[in-house]
Amino acid sequence: MAAVSVAGSVTAHRTVLAQKRAEAVLADAGRAVLALAPAPSPYELAPAPEPEPDAGRQGQVLDEAIELIFAHGFHNVSMGQIGQAAGIVPSGMYRYFPNKAGILVAALERAGAATVDFIAEVSEAHAEPRARLAALAQAYVQLSFRTSKLMTVYFREIGNVPDADRSRLAGVQRGNIAEFAEAVVAVRPGLSTAEATFLVHAAFAVVFDVGRSRRFDPAPDFQAEVYAMVCAVLFGPAAPLR
Repeated sequence: MAAVSVAGSVTAHRTVLAQKRAEAVLADAGRAVLALAPAPSPYELAPAPEPEPDAGRQGQVLDEAIELIFAHGFHNVSMGQIGQAAGIVPSGMYRYFPNKAGILVAALERAGAATVDFIAEVSEAHAEPRARLAALAQAYVQLSFRTSKLMTVYFREIGNVPDADRSRLAGVQRGNIAEFAEAVVAVRPGLSTAEATFLVHAAFAVVFDVGRSRRFDPAPDFQAEVYAMVCAVLFGPAAPLR
């Protein structure tokens, strides 16, 4: 599944790369993933820090909205249903958000901001390139598992936000991917930025597709297995053990 996800990731972005080179980059990444099986994963994830809950009613509205949109889809959830779940009368909802699209935008902004935050924390804590890339991979896996419903809503519903907001959110996502790609090039200087960007998209696809296959089971062994796959994609066959 991970190898198929690597190949299919080419449909999820618009990075320009010559066809033969794109095929070679993704084929190498797919082979690196397949080389992990069936041996047990040597990768161990450090415990993830507990996230601080969003304070206030606005955060509560977002929490309930994510749950409902994840379960039923954006178009099948109303402002009234979100308000009821959050314990707010329908008229009171407009004190916090102008409309349902505004709630979705705020939820997707939360996902982008969480990634921006961990990239900054990892970059400050790890100056050595290999340690930095491994820590970025670990943080992305743990964030994706911890906020799997939000991540699913992001990828599934981003097409339902207004154009201007979608463009802004896509800009944040591009910035996050660029940070990862820079970390990949620092470890593998023989790659171009475009090639590294292909690998980052492939790694993100592996996390989402493989994680979703087991409903983002929080079992440490499963997370470590997904982390091993991500490291195989980003580092290539000679991925570090930590």
